[in-house]
Amino acid sequence: MLQWAKHSFNEHAFKHIDAEEEGLKEVEDLMESQNKDDAEINRLKALLKQDPTDCDALTRLIEFLRRGWRFEECREMIELSEGSGSAQFNPGLHYAKGLYYWYCNKLREAIDELYLGRGPRGSPSNPWSERCTVTMIRVHLDLDSNVFWWDHNYLTDGYSDGHNHATERGGRHGFGDVEAHIGEAEKLLADVADGPTKALLQAYALAVSKRKEDMKKAPRAFHDALVLANGGSGSPRDQPNIPCLVGTGTALLMLHETPAAGIHLKQLPNLECPEVHATGPEDADDFERG
Repeated sequence: MLQWAKHSFNEHAFKHIDAEEEGLKEVEDLMESQNKDDAEINRLKALLKQDPTDCDALTRLIEFLRRGWRFEECREMIELSEGSGSAQFNPGLHYAKGLYYWYCNKLREAIDELYLGRGPRGSPSNPWSERCTVTMIRVHLDLDSNVFWWDHNYLTDGYSDGHNHATERGGRHGFGDVEAHIGEAEKLLADVADGPTKALLQAYALAVSKRKEDMKKAPRAFHDALVLANGGSGSPRDQPNIPCLVGTGTALLMLHETPAAGIHLKQLPNLECPEVHATGPEDADDFERG
C-alpha cells in the first residue's frame, strides 16, 4: 500500500512538473515572438521616417501594430505619411487607412478609404486596386463580427420575423444588414482575378450567406479552394492549407455540424504556426482563429 502511494505521488509530481515545463516553454515562445514583433515594428518605423510615402512599409507596420493592439501608434504613422505632399493622392495610403479603420471596427470609414484606393475598376496602372477590392470583400464578410456568429436559424430556413437582428445585437454598429453585405461582396468578387484567393472568398461568401442551400455548398467550395491552392493536384489531406481548413471548420460550425468541424480544426495543432515575420500577419491570424 505504501509502495503504491509512493508511485502515485511520484506519477502526479512528474505530471505537474511536465505541465509547468510546458507552460514555461509557451511563455518563452510568446516572449520570443513579441521580441521579434518589436524588432520588426522598429525597423518599419525607421523606414517610414526615411520615406513616409513607403506604403508597403506602412501597411505592414499597421498589421504588426494591430496584433499588439497599439492603435495609437498606427494613427501617428498614418499622419506622418499624410504629411508628405506626394502621399496624399497615393492609393497605397488609402489602402493603409482602410486597414486601420477596419481594425478599429470603423467599417464605413474603412470601405470609403478602400474605395478611393481601388480607383477605376480594373485599372492596370494601380498596383493597389485588387488589394483594396479583396480587403473590401473581407470587410463585408468579416467573420470576427458577431453578426455572423449568433443564432443562424432565423434566415437559413427562409424565415424572418421582420427585425434587423444584426443591428439590434450591436453587430457592425448598425453598418447595414447581413444580406446587403453579402450582396456587395458578391459584386466585388467579379472584379477579383481567378485564383486561390478568389476561390477562398467565394467559399466564405457561401458560408455566411444565411441561405441554407448556399451554406451547404460552402464546405465543398473550401475543398475546391484548397485543391486550387495546391496547384490543382494532390490530396488536400497531404498538403493542408490553413485558411481553407479554418474556412471549412467555420462553414460546418455555421451548419451546426460541430463534430465534423472539429475533425478539420483538430488538424491545426499538428501544423506549424506560420512565421508571421516571413509570411505576414494574415496567415498567423487564420491559424489563431482556427
